[in-house]
Amino acid sequence: MILRGNYPANVDEKGRLKVPAVFLNALLEYGSTLYVTSLSGKSALIYPMKTWAELENKVAQLSNFHPAKRKFLFQAAYYGQSVELDAQGRILLPQLLRESAKIQGPVDVDVVGSLTYLEIHSHSHLLEKLNSPLSEEDKKISDELLGFNSSDPNRRIEVVEFSPQLLQQLERSPNDIQTLSPDEFERLICDRLHAMGMWVSRVGAINEADGGIDIIAGPKRDFVFPFLIAVQAKHHKNRKTKSGPSPVRQLHAVIQKHAFQAGLLVTNTSFTASALWEASYRPHLVRLRDFQDLKRWIQGNFLDEAEWREIPDFIEYAPGKKLAIPKFASKIRRTK
Repeated sequence: MILRGNYPANVDEKGRLKVPAVFLNALLEYGSTLYVTSLSGKSALIYPMKTWAELENKVAQLSNFHPAKRKFLFQAAYYGQSVELDAQGRILLPQLLRESAKIQGPVDVDVVGSLTYLEIHSHSHLLEKLNSPLSEEDKKISDELLGFNSSDPNRRIEVVEFSPQLLQQLERSPNDIQTLSPDEFERLICDRLHAMGMWVSRVGAINEADGGIDIIAGPKRDFVFPFLIAVQAKHHKNRKTKSGPSPVRQLHAVIQKHAFQAGLLVTNTSFTASALWEASYRPHLVRLRDFQDLKRWIQGNFLDEAEWREIPDFIEYAPGKKLAIPKFASKIRRTK
């Protein structure tokens, strides 16, 4: 079981959390009994009971005089309760934890997959957590309990975030997009998709196998028709290098293989004529966005007529019968 990504959810007035469907089936593989707790009081942690028992066994092997063990067990017990998933996929969060984490309903929350368990945050706390580095004490405790080696040069904490200062710099000088590293380029795309009103989740890390997908995105809360987008980022060191048709074909294949409704291929340069032709074969499946589009996105312009270029002017729904397609392009700038 691997739980990953960030999905919106709601805690109702009775304190019940509706578990996002993408996580629910994975949790049910281990049964309907879960353990809800916290190690800080600022967020809720949800473990399948089997996973929590394995963690308890690991902690139990430490000496009773180990300070990290005592602190871990005390905090986990203070906030913790065993809960059951109901028929609607909801769990009742402990009242003490709801008050401490400021997630008393009705309220929208972020549900973050942390591989083997879920974290429930108020959105304001999640942003605070992303912007705050771990304290040395927190690092030491997590290292000792989970067996990490802080001095390991390969150890990596992945946070999907893009510096507001760097975004301002790119708005002043869009050509600096070419100086971004591949990792920064992916983060920029994530940031702009999020600004458009989508949730985003990176797949793997730079230089890791990703199955032809770098980012998965979809609409945020309360969108009438949910959809999934597979995003591939093509980064080139040389601004004169163009992206060819191969990644377009690859993204077509990914969409057909998985449950995606569309694909987005973004490059920091431009596309060859062959790539444009390949995408035009099925424009409703794969959309290409290049350096010029990125410049608009950085300026907060997501509603330009250029975003409608794959949409036809009309649909011929029967022989000789055509319906004009309205295009709601606008120069309105959204919040960055």
